[in-house]
This record gives sequence, structure tokens and C-alpha cells, in this order.
Amino acid sequence: MKAYFSGSRLKIKRADKHVLELQSLISDYEQGNFYRLFIEKNPQTGQNLIGVETVALPTDLPLIIGDALHNLHSALELMAFEIVTRANQTPSKNLYFPWSRNLQELEGTLKNGEIRAAPAPVSKILLDTIAPDTGMGERNPLHALHTLDIEDKHRLLIPVISEITVTGAAIEGPGVTIRDNTFILKAGQKAGLISIPGELKITDHGKGTALIAFNEAGIFQANPVIQTLHLLSQFVTGVLDAVTKTYL
Repeated sequence: MKAYFSGSRLKIKRADKHVLELQSLISDYEQGNFYRLFIEKNPQTGQNLIGVETVALPTDLPLIIGDALHNLHSALELMAFEIVTRANQTPSKNLYFPWSRNLQELEGTLKNGEIRAAPAPVSKILLDTIAPDTGMGERNPLHALHTLDIEDKHRLLIPVISEITVTGAAIEGPGVTIRDNTFILKAGQKAGLISIPGELKITDHGKGTALIAFNEAGIFQANPVIQTLHLLSQFVTGVLDAVTKTYL
């Protein structure tokens, strides 16, 4: 028989390529004039506030995110299919990886579903990895992956800019010039420039980087997209490696 779980590993490899594509697209976005700093006064206190406006994110971002998630999801589905095949069983079209929210649900699937054909060491790996305790629930990364993949089938997973870090900005006011400022600005919020009175203007908007995050509810909400996809890829690879070792 062919190498263990080669199809699953190809799916992970493809997911990682999508993440590289995502990184490149975000880098191109950041190289453009994707933001503008502005200053306005607090109408109640007269304090100078600095804020940021951004250009809309590239429309391809949610498409690439969905593709990466789907490939990671499919890697585990293919693994389940191969586990049953290697047990000399014929998988049905209803076979699926035992996505579970808790230990009880997982145990039921491993006992009654087609995946029950898995050798005992494989079942133990799945128990330990997917639901290591009854309180894990929706905090399990694999359950979150499953949820996001389902959501992507019905609507785009549109990320958001949660914050922008600007370095090298310059501000001028009456008798004062301040250069090489660094601002970390939350999306939709403004920061107070308490120590700088008078009418101010921005003379250099500096260089900005955007923290692009998931916007969906769940354990990954507000988490950086790139880092989260890397985490999921590593997690899925870890499950695959652990299962593979039981056959060697």
C-alpha cells in the first residue's frame, strides 16, 4: 500500500501554500497607502486625539482563508478514510473524522461510527488529542477548525483589522515638532495626545503594519489570521504524525 496518509499530507502542504499566498497578499496591502492618520479634538475636553482610517482589505483574503481551512479539514477526513481502509473495511460516503465537542460525544463516535474500525492505539490517539478532558468542548482547536470550515460553506469568513502599528510618524504643532512616533491604534478607536496642546497636524504618516484577525465568534475570535492558520496546520500535522507512528 502507498505511504501512510500521503493524501492528507498533500492537503496540509496545499494549506500551507495558501497561507504563504495570504502572507504575500497582506504584505502587498501593507506596502500600499492602506491607512491615513488623522487628528481631531475631543469636543468635551479639547484634547487632541489621533485616529486611523484604513482602506478595505483585499477581497481575496476570505477566499484564501477558506481554502486553507478546507484543506486542513480535508486532511483529517482523508485520514479517517484511510484508517478504515487499512482495517480492511470499505468506507461509506457517510464516513467522517470524529469531530467532537466533548469526550462523551467522541467516545460514542469511536464506538458506534465507522471509525470504530481503527486499531486501539489509533483510537487512543484520537481520544487524547481531540477531547483530552470533558471540559475542552469548543475550545478544542480541531472543533474550531470544523466549525469554521462549515461556516465557510455558507458565508465568507471576512477578517478584520484589529489594530495598526505605525512607526516613524511625525506631528507638528505651535512651536513643537515630534518625530519618530510609534502608535498602536485599535480599529475604530482614537488615542489621546495628552502632552501636545494646540492645533496639530500630521506631517509624516510613517510606516504601518496591520494585525488582521478572525472576526467569527469562537476561540479564534480576534486572533491573528496568519498565526492561527499556522497553529492549525501544526496541530493537524501533529495528529497525523501521532497516528502514523502507531502503524510503524
